[in-house]
Amino acid sequence: MNGKVIEFDAHSGLGVIESVDGARNAFHCTQLADGNRDIKVGTAVRYEIVPGGLGVWEAGTIEPATSVNASSFHSGFGRVRSFR
Repeated sequence: MNGKVIEFDAHSGLGVIESVDGARNAFHCTQLADGNRDIKVGTAVRYEIVPGGLGVWEAGTIEPATSVNASSFHSGFGRVRSFR
């Protein structure tokens, strides 16, 4: 899937990705495919949906994707759960 990081808290390692169709999926920094533990808000990414530790689906195998068209994302994200 293609999406964009809309929230990331480096202290907890938790973030949210919004797909191009508007679906939101949480992720933990351990799901970043390059082994890095940090990613900038606004980064376009490719990812898979995987089962999470609490029985919910989350984003996994996350990698930056330069081919995702940022203009295809919603300008207003509405309410996003904060991890802070």
